[in-house]
Amino acid sequence: MTETQQFHRLFEKREQQIMEEASQLAREVARKELALLEFEMFYEVMVPKASKEKAEKSVQKLRSEKWQEALKKANGDEQKAIFFYAA
Repeated sequence: MTETQQFHRLFEKREQQIMEEASQLAREVARKELALLEFEMFYEVMVPKASKEKAEKSVQKLRSEKWQEALKKANGDEQKAIFFYAA
């Protein structure tokens, strides 16, 4: 077997590995997206409007508090605060 043939086989093997990894990641993302969609659909149908409004207000308050904490930790630098807020 020539060096070129060996190189080609190694390339094909690695290509197959990369494609399999990408396919696995795509399936994982799809499963997560479907689970989120299922949750959103059931939440919309099963949770009373008053409860959703209460939860939304709580989430907004929590986000605001966490943003202020992140901004304080970043000494007012919004770019750094985004990093702290996302962590």
